[in-house]
Amino acid sequence: MLKAPSEFPHPGSTAFDRSTGVQVRIIRTNPGGSVTVAGDSKRHGTASGIRTVALKSLCESWPPKRAYNRAAA
Repeated sequence: MLKAPSEFPHPGSTAFDRSTGVQVRIIRTNPGGSVTVAGDSKRHGTASGIRTVALKSLCESWPPKRAYNRAAA
């Protein structure tokens, strides 16, 4: 799977779950205002760490994870 940077709230972007305070990655946007996210399975009590949450329960993680180009010294 490629890890291309993406803007919040699009799939591939990272966010904080307001209910748990854990950083998650958005996998898919579902109809009805929910999103499928992947996070730490131990904190969420799921075997895979993948679950569906309401988009309004997420906020953009800071600093946003973006690709930065460094100039060679």
